Amino acid sequence: MPMMRMPPPPPPVVVSDAAPGEGGHGVLIMAHGGGEAWNETVIEAAAEARHEGPVVVAFGMAHPVSMQQGVDTLDELGTERVSVVRLFVSGESFRVDTRFLLGLSDEEPELPWVKTPLDHDLTIATHEHGLMGSPEVSQILLTRALDLSQDPAGESVLLIAHGMGDDGENDRVLDNMRLAAGRIAEKGFAEVEVAALREDWEEVRVTAEAAIRSFVKSRAAEGRRVLVLPYRLSGFGPYAKVLDGLDYVAGDGLLPHDAISRWIERTAAGVACESGWRQRGCDRFTDGPQ
Repeated sequence: MPMMRMPPPPPPVVVSDAAPGEGGHGVLIMAHGGGEAWNETVIEAAAEARHEGPVVVAFGMAHPVSMQQGVDTLDELGTERVSVVRLFVSGESFRVDTRFLLGLSDEEPELPWVKTPLDHDLTIATHEHGLMGSPEVSQILLTRALDLSQDPAGESVLLIAHGMGDDGENDRVLDNMRLAAGRIAEKGFAEVEVAALREDWEEVRVTAEAAIRSFVKSRAAEGRRVLVLPYRLSGFGPYAKVLDGLDYVAGDGLLPHDAISRWIERTAAGVACESGWRQRGCDRFTDGPQ
């Protein structure tokens, strides 16, 4: 993980102040955070998800200030048990630091601003998976591709993700992306490829960026229309700069889309079921992307 200077996070947002659900259950949604418009898409997705009990969104990359404020808010709302939903594309993102902060693991934190576990008396659980590989993400990316398409047989589709620095973790990212790529390919596109920019790791990013540019340039030279879909929560990210001067059609990020709300509610309920806090309807939920 590269060294980063973390700005102060915005205060948590109470999406629902409903009375705690079955077993005193509430939900804390963790999100990376961005500009006002970026944050608002997350808040809207959280608000449209169906939950029993209070729901709070804490922005920041596992920032102890926003997370402490989030659990304090849920405590004040009468919550006893909390499903922490990690709204990140990769399940690897901030996993070690989040589990340390929540008191779920003694593994040494990776982030320099994570020093001590949060102070709370709540029972808290979370999940391992991220958005990637989920049926919701495949549905969204298929919709994005079809919205941009004019003639699938003459078009190449490229999915680009942030990626990871570690080769093994990055390979897992690409493998999960291929689930969505396979579903898009079924619609008759000439080809569907996946790539990871590995944005925060300069040495490997150079090679990744060159490969991405080469793919787009070569397909355009063959006369194909190239659709580039960002495999990221919001926006097009740095890909416009990476692809500067090339001929392609840009798609939107995963938000806004109501499938993200369904993923949030499915994940929160799955954590509660796995923890034994919820009994009803648990046969529909699993702690995993599928």
